[in-house]
This record gives sequence, C-alpha cells and structure tokens, in this order.
Amino acid sequence: MMNNPNNSPEANSGSVTENASQQRKSLSVPLLSRLGVRQKATLFAVAIGTLPLIAIGATAYHFANQSITKQITQVETEEAVSVAEKLNNFIFERYGDVQVLSNLPILINPKVRAVTTAEEKNTVLTKAVETYRVYDSIAAFDLKGNVLVQSKGKALDNHSDRAYFQQVIKTGQPVISEVSTSKSTGEKVIHFAAPIKERGTGQIIGVIRSRLPMKSLAAIIINSNAGQEELHIVDRSGKFIIATEENQVGRDATSDFPSLAQLKTAGKPDATLSIDKIDNAEQLIAYAPFQKLEGMPQLKWDSVVAIDTAIAFAPQRQLLITLALGTLLAALAVSAIAAYVANLATRPILESTAAVKKLGRGEFDTRIAVQGADEISELGSNINLMADQIQTLLTEQEQAATREIATQTQIAEEQKQRNEQLQQELFKLLTDVEGASQGNLTVRAEITAGEIGIVADFFNSIVESLRELVTQVQESATQVNSSVGENESAIRLLTDEALKQATQITQTVDSVEQMTRSIQQVADNAKTTAEVARTASEVAQSGGETMDRTVESILQLRETVSETAKKVKRLGEASQQISKVISLINEIALKTNLLAVNASIEAARAGEEGRGFAVVAEEVGQLAAQSAAATKEIEQIVETIQLETTEVVQAMELGTTQVVAGTRLVEETKHSLTKIVKVSAKIDQLVASISNATVSQAQTSQSVTQLMAEIAQISERTSGSSRQVSHALQKTVEITKKLQESVGTFKVA
Repeated sequence: MMNNPNNSPEANSGSVTENASQQRKSLSVPLLSRLGVRQKATLFAVAIGTLPLIAIGATAYHFANQSITKQITQVETEEAVSVAEKLNNFIFERYGDVQVLSNLPILINPKVRAVTTAEEKNTVLTKAVETYRVYDSIAAFDLKGNVLVQSKGKALDNHSDRAYFQQVIKTGQPVISEVSTSKSTGEKVIHFAAPIKERGTGQIIGVIRSRLPMKSLAAIIINSNAGQEELHIVDRSGKFIIATEENQVGRDATSDFPSLAQLKTAGKPDATLSIDKIDNAEQLIAYAPFQKLEGMPQLKWDSVVAIDTAIAFAPQRQLLITLALGTLLAALAVSAIAAYVANLATRPILESTAAVKKLGRGEFDTRIAVQGADEISELGSNINLMADQIQTLLTEQEQAATREIATQTQIAEEQKQRNEQLQQELFKLLTDVEGASQGNLTVRAEITAGEIGIVADFFNSIVESLRELVTQVQESATQVNSSVGENESAIRLLTDEALKQATQITQTVDSVEQMTRSIQQVADNAKTTAEVARTASEVAQSGGETMDRTVESILQLRETVSETAKKVKRLGEASQQISKVISLINEIALKTNLLAVNASIEAARAGEEGRGFAVVAEEVGQLAAQSAAATKEIEQIVETIQLETTEVVQAMELGTTQVVAGTRLVEETKHSLTKIVKVSAKIDQLVASISNATVSQAQTSQSVTQLMAEIAQISERTSGSSRQVSHALQKTVEITKKLQESVGTFKVA
C-alpha cells in the first residue's frame, strides 16, 4: 500500500478532531468493545477452543471418577459376599460331616459294635480326622458324658458340662457351638455335635462331636486372599473371631470401624468409608451378612473386608493426573491454532479498515493490496475503486478551480465552499461506514445528491452482498454443527452400550470358567470313588472264593466223620485248618467293615450326589458285620469239635449233625458274600456313569467358555469402532465451531 506524506491542513485538522472524538468514545464503552477485531477474534477463538476442552475434561473426570468409585465399591462388596459364602458353605459341610459320623455302623449298629474292638473304633475316627484334614479331634460320648471312642490324641475327660453336649441331649438335633476356648487344648475352637441314635429303636445312646480349631478356619479364609484386603469375620456378639491382623481378634468390630454399625443396621451387602481405630487410617470397608442355608441353623456372623483408600482409589488419582495433562496440552494446542487462524482471518479486514481510515484522513492515494477472489478481496477492490473515483473527482475539481481562480474570484470562492461541503459529505460518509471496519455489516451510508451519494449507494450494495454471504455461512455452520451433534450423541450411546455389553460378557465368561472348574473337580472325585468301589468288589470276590474253599473243607470233614472213628486224628488236623480259614474270613469281614466306613465318609464329602452311595455303603457294613458274627459261630463250633475229638466214636451221630449245621452256615455266608459282590458291581457301574456324565459336562462348559470369550472380543471391537466414529464427529464439530467463530465477528442484523 502507498501512503501520501503530504497531507492538507484540512486533513490534519480532521484527523485531530477524529482522534479526540475516538478518545472520548473509548472512555464511555466497556473494555471488550475497545479491543480491536484481531484481539477479539483471538480472544474468542481461544476461549471457544479451550473452554469446551476444560469442560469436557472435568465432565469426563467426574463421570469416570463416579464409575471407578462404584466399580471399586462393588468389587470389595463382592469380595465380602464371597468370603461369607465360602465360610458359610464350609461350615455347612462340617455340619454334614458330624451327621454322617453319627450314623457310622460302629456306633449305631449293636452287632457291629459287638464285633468291633475299641482299638478298631478309634482307628475309624482317626482315619476320619486324617481324611477331612480340618479337625484336631473327633470323639463319641455316652449319655453321661464319658468317652466311648475317640480319635488319636490326648485322652478326653467327661464332657457332660459342655453347653453343646447338653443342647444335643435336650433337643436331639445336631448343634454348632459358638466360638469358645477348648478346656482340653486351651485354643479357640468350634464344636459340631450330633446325637447317636441306635438303629431300630431310634433312641439316643450318646453324642458325637468334632472339634475345629479356629486357627485352621482362619488359615483357610486368609490364605485364599490374594489381594491387599484385610479380611474379618464378626460373630453374633459383634467381636472379631477371624482377622488378618491377629491383634484385632476379640476386639469389638464397631469400635474399630465406626461406620460398620450403619451397614449392619441396613442388613444387606454394601460398602462405605471408615477410620480404622488401630491404624488411624481411612479405609474402604465392605460388609456382607451370612445367609441362612437350608438344613443348617442360622450363623449370625458377618464378613467384613477392609482396604486402605490410598490403595483402593489409586486409579482415581492416576486418572486425574492423566486427564489434567491431556486437557492442558490440548488447550495449549487449540489456543495456538485459534490464535493463528484468527490472525490469518482478520488480517484482510484490518488492512481494509486501515485503508478506509487513511482515506478518511484525506490520504486518497492509499490502496489495498488485493489477493484472491473471495468476498473480502472484492471489498478491497471496491474500496480501491472508491478511492480512485474520489481521487479523480478531487483532482478534476482542483484543476477546474485552478483554471477559474485567476479570472473569477467569486467563482473560486463558491468552488471553495463547494469543496468544503464535499469534504464534509465525504467525512460523513466515512463516519457512517466506520462500523463496517469493525465487522458491523448492518451500517448503511446516507445517500445524498451528487458524487458522494453515488459512492454511498455503491458502498451500501457492497455491504449488503457481504452481509448476505456471512448470513449464509453462519446458517450452514449452525446446521452442520446441529446434525453432527445429533450423530455424536447416538454414537456415544452406542459406544456406552457396547462397553456395557463387553463388561457383562466378561463377567459371564468368569462365571462359566468357575462352573467348569467345579465340574472338573466333581469328575476327579467320581474317578476316585470308582477306584474305591472296584477295590471293594475285588475284595468281596476274593471272600467268595475263600468261602468256596471253606465249603469244600467242611464237606471233606463230613465224609471223614461218616467213614470211621479211626480218622479222628485227621479230623483234628482238618479242624485246625478250618480255624485258620475262619480267622482269614473274620479278618476279611473286618476289612470290609472298614471299607464301608471309609465309603460312607467319602459319600458324605460328595454331598447330595453321594447320599445313595452312603446307603449302599451302610448296607455293605451290615453284611460284613453279619459275616463276622457267622464266622465267630463257626469258630466256636470248630473249637467244640477239637475238644471232643476223643469222644467222636461215641458221638458220631452228634458230630455228623454239627457238621451238617456248619455246612449250612457256610452256605449262608457264601450267599451273603455273593450279594456283597453284586452290590459292589452295581456301585462300580453307578460311579462310572457319574464320572462319564461329569466329564461330558466339563467339555460342554469349556466350549461355552470359548464361545463367550469370542463374543466378548467382538463386543470390544464394536466399542472401539464406535469410539473412532465419535472422535471423528467431535473433530467435525470443532471445525464448524471455528467457522462459526470466524463469521461470528460480523454483525448482520
């Protein structure tokens, strides 16, 4: 652009007047109105670019913070519920154990009790302690509290003064005692007790109890915790009976965790913040009451899981730092881009404004450097054209005045007045259009008669065209922004639903995997039970073969007795062989009885599915007891034969009768063993069927797990695609907002 250094006195006077007027106006308008177009555009661009980012960052942190807090609280509550369910089920199993032990044949069957020695009974209970691995003592007492039989360990004294003993005698029902200090060991224990009822009469003849040390129970719960939580179990009196920190055991729970009272009043699983009075640290505590299980008395215990808030809510602090840094960097980048775009967009307008001001000061040789072919360039061209016309007009007027000044002084004076009037009209025109330089496209120049009126009319046409163009740009940007905003909401909703679906599918996969592990464990137990059943069948078959040999020996004895009295010596030898065989049969019957007891214990551990197996095992034990009784009778008969061999000749007929009776008894024993073999074979088939079914279920569960995992992956990919579309729409919204900001500086109405 070119500037004229030689200004007329009239122009200088007008410039001084204009500056003074502007100074007076600047004192009466707000600060924002006194800023230039470039400063306003930059300020608004930076504000519009950064404020949404800050608002979005704050909103994102708010909702993410709420989501993380809710998730952490839910996880800790589920942990408390899991601990309560695990311990509740464990106590339920022990409650079932004592009922199984109370039905052992060596306790309730008079015949089995009679043929089983005290040492053998003690061995059975010791075997039960070793099998369950959680008790330190199992013992049975008579109605006066004296020990009938006990597992290996220190001899027990009279238990008639124990509360659980008296409660069983009074109610005739199984009992779970409160946590107490054992008088025998001095340790904290729980007792499980049940009445012993004689078979046939149902009369209570004693009490059996199992003793569970609390340290074993605490080890099972605490050792299963792989996280950083502190686990606690609270009894009905409100005191800790199990705690990760041993110094908390025996303390009042609500004293250590004041907020726990509110959770217990609600009576449902929940979590809240509390101060641990021992460590004086803020912790998140989760509470879950023990639920009542059908078939077991209500355990009024509570599960409490505590974790330091510094550990539990560490992801929140990391999220805040990440969002703050990301928002700050994004705001800086957007501010820089906004400032650059605002400077670039306002530069032509500022140049046009400066040129118009110079024209208003009388610098009519001022021109605008026009670049491009847009509306602002057209405005610059029109201003240049207007300046050319004004300059040409003034030049022609000055030349005419010079030619006439020498000859017509009066005409010169009139011309001077006309020039002054023209200058005033021009100044008024520049004053009217001054608002256009600040973006106000609603201003209009007053159309008067003469050349300045033509210029004003031309200027009004230019401003009207520019106003229509800016209006169209604003409406288009608003429509684009509105449409993209609607699509953005739909995409964001689709993303949230996809994320929610992926989370639910992941939880389902975890549940199916847990079910698969449980089914696999049942299959392993079924295989073990099948092996035990096959062993029992083989032993029974061996007993049958032995009985066959016994029958043959007795028949030979019968023939020998009927022949002659000369073979009395051979008869004595045969009777000695019979005694050995009878001892073997007696030993086999005892082992069969022990196998039946072990089978009953394994059936109890199998739960509901093993109840039928327990009944069969009990019948096997009864048959073994009958076999033992029969062999004892045979043994007595043989002893009688040995004592009276010297009188065989005189009592041949009586001896023959006794041999026939012995033969009959052996046949009955053989028949009983045949039944045992058939029952064992049936047990083997049932257990094999159970094993095959559980293996099939385990394979099906694995297939379901794989399918759910594939569905979860598809949901995650869908969520990722939705987020990409949402980000693209957000960028489109930002671009349209910048466009609205650029044209927002123009006033069109």
